[in-house]
Amino acid sequence: MKNKLRELRTSNSVSQAEIGKTLGVSHQTIHSIENGKYDLSLPLAFKISD
Repeated sequence: MKNKLRELRTSNSVSQAEIGKTLGVSHQTIHSIENGKYDLSLPLAFKISD
C-alpha cells in the first residue's frame, strides 16, 4: 500500500514536527514513516487515519 502521509502533509502545509507533536511521536519518526523505513504500530496507524 502506498504511503500518502507526505503528500497529504505537504498539501496541507503541515511540518513533520507539527504532525509528530499531534501524534505524540518525533519528527524523525514521521520522516521514517514517509520514507518507508518505519513499521507502524496499529495504534499509531489509527491516530494517523483520524
